[in-house]
Amino acid sequence: MEAIKRGTEDTYLYVTALSRILFSKKVKEAVGGPIAMGQAAIQQQKLGLPGLVSMAATFSISLGIMNLLPIPILDGGHLLLLAIEKTFHIGIFDPKYGGDPVLFQHFFWFYSHPAVYIMILPGMAII
Repeated sequence: MEAIKRGTEDTYLYVTALSRILFSKKVKEAVGGPIAMGQAAIQQQKLGLPGLVSMAATFSISLGIMNLLPIPILDGGHLLLLAIEKTFHIGIFDPKYGGDPVLFQHFFWFYSHPAVYIMILPGMAII
C-alpha cells in the first residue's frame, strides 16, 4: 500500500513539474541537455540513493518515449492502413485481400529507414 501511495505522489510531482516546464515562459532556462542532467544527478546523489535511482528511472522512461515518437511505423498512418485492411477486408498490404506486401516494405524503407540514421548518428558521434 505504501508503494502505491509513493508512486502516486511521485507521478503527481513529475506531472506537475513537467507542466510547469511546458507552460512556463522560462522554458529555455528550465530545460537543459546532458550537462544539466549531470548536475541534477549530482544533486540527487547528495540526497541519497533512492532519489538518484528515481531520477535515473524518470530519465530512462522519458528518453524511451522520446525515442519511440519519431518512428513512423508506430505512428497512426501504418496502423490506420492495417486497421482498414483487417476491418473492411480491403487489400492494401495483405495478398490474401489482393494487396501488395512490397508496399509495406516501401513504406518502411521510405519513412522508417531515415529515422534509424537520425536515431543512431548521435550515438555514433559519441564513439
